[in-house]
Amino acid sequence: MPDVTTQKRLIDYLALYSRAYPEAWRMAEKLRANQDEIGIKISPWCYLPVSAWIAIVENRHGDMTPETSPDLITDGTALAALAGWRYTQGIYQFNAAVYAALLATPPSGDLPCDVLLRLPEWCVYIETPGGIPGTFPGICGMFIHLDHGDDADAPAFRVVLDFGDRLGQPINMAVGPWTVADGIERTRVAIVAEHPHTAADLDAEFISQATATANAAVSLALYLCADEPEIDGYIAGSKPHYPTPKRTKRGWLLYPPDKPRVWRIGDQTGSEIERFSGPAHAHDHKGPRPHIRRAHWHGFWSGPIKQREGVELPPRRFGYKWIPPIAVGVGGDDE
Repeated sequence: MPDVTTQKRLIDYLALYSRAYPEAWRMAEKLRANQDEIGIKISPWCYLPVSAWIAIVENRHGDMTPETSPDLITDGTALAALAGWRYTQGIYQFNAAVYAALLATPPSGDLPCDVLLRLPEWCVYIETPGGIPGTFPGICGMFIHLDHGDDADAPAFRVVLDFGDRLGQPINMAVGPWTVADGIERTRVAIVAEHPHTAADLDAEFISQATATANAAVSLALYLCADEPEIDGYIAGSKPHYPTPKRTKRGWLLYPPDKPRVWRIGDQTGSEIERFSGPAHAHDHKGPRPHIRRAHWHGFWSGPIKQREGVELPPRRFGYKWIPPIAVGVGGDDE
């Protein structure tokens, strides 16, 4: 069931920031068309880097000072998320059982960098009913998008939290061959080096909450980036995608949709999880004791291993698949 309250709230955020920065959307399109002005060749997975949005904010308010930088940086990160979301307006509602299982299975080991670049839209909004354990209280959703990091070719994973009445607490994580915690720490070190006055705000409690947020956001995002995500039944011709420009007299232009689109995630898998969470069937003592195997992430390579001379074959591709909780050792139809 679409959550009308969520849809209205997100549209209200768009209207609020449009009033505060009336030239923002036009300036963003101009910067995208003239990328030399920002010194970065924008990757397909990014609408416009946060650094450009900070410049747009400073264009209106003047250069940041230690006193104004927290609020203005929050505005810049909120604008970056809203701008990417504005052209698709996808709201992702996870099945309750799948959502709980994903939060219980945070990613382990090094980040699957290539997989994270496969977000289905420039920016996705994921509802977080009940919040996220161990993180900031009062969260009802999060915007997730990718940004260019300190290295123009390296991505950063960004999260903007929705507290129901405001956007705030931007979380930035460097993406590379390291863990989520390492990515948060690398970002903290970079921020403090550039803005020493922020060190007190980035204390141990904040870093702990930011890491918990990033773990949850990465886990939920990876489900959407999987090779075969269960999104709204994934009906042919009806799935999330990057916006498509339309040809006009002024050239190729992007237009936002008339209203948000709600995507249901993992309902079929959730039904299976709930079915296996009930009372166990009769057990045959010859087999293993009935139990639920914990959900986990599984990485794998696909594609031809050997290239044949004179034949152009597709390159191997790394995939990341979430294996839901599986019933083991149950009788009857579940064997």
